[in-house]
Amino acid sequence: IDRLVLTGHEPVVRDVASMRALVADEIALHGDEWEGALAAVRRVHAAETLRIGFFDLAGRLGADEVSRQLSVLADALIASLVQAALRDVADRADVPDDAFGVIAGGALASSELGYDSPLALIFVHGPALDARVARRLARSVVTGLTCATPEGAPYEVAAESGPTGSHGPLCVSSARFLQHHRDEAGT
Repeated sequence: IDRLVLTGHEPVVRDVASMRALVADEIALHGDEWEGALAAVRRVHAAETLRIGFFDLAGRLGADEVSRQLSVLADALIASLVQAALRDVADRADVPDDAFGVIAGGALASSELGYDSPLALIFVHGPALDARVARRLARSVVTGLTCATPEGAPYEVAAESGPTGSHGPLCVSSARFLQHHRDEAGT
């Protein structure tokens, strides 16, 4: 709060690159291992939500800018958790660079996230990644986003219907994802 009010050093708007750099810097302070990444994600989430809310209350951000900033924050935190989970799992399993991804749905996909919006996420893995490892990665990311601490839980992750089915598996293969959108999904 000192940086916001007293010195005015916090920017009103952060772009994706600067938000990701902020998260990376915080992770570097807490250590590169999984627990350090979780601590960094919680800290950045709390600080950035406060920053966005402060500028929202001050009238410096419109509703659409607030939604975009909250979406940029969620994007940066998800990307950081994916990288931390990949580092954590890479010690025990072979994970190709492009074998795991996260697709946003709902309010996050349209950059219309609100302060309490749940994250609608689909985890997709390529054929080179074992499905058990992909599920472990997805569970790690969801845990990092939803784990309750004394400061609260950063996000709620909503069950997305679609290629994973209504409340279906957490992670789906890229082939199944494409099949769903070619053959089963509505227009």
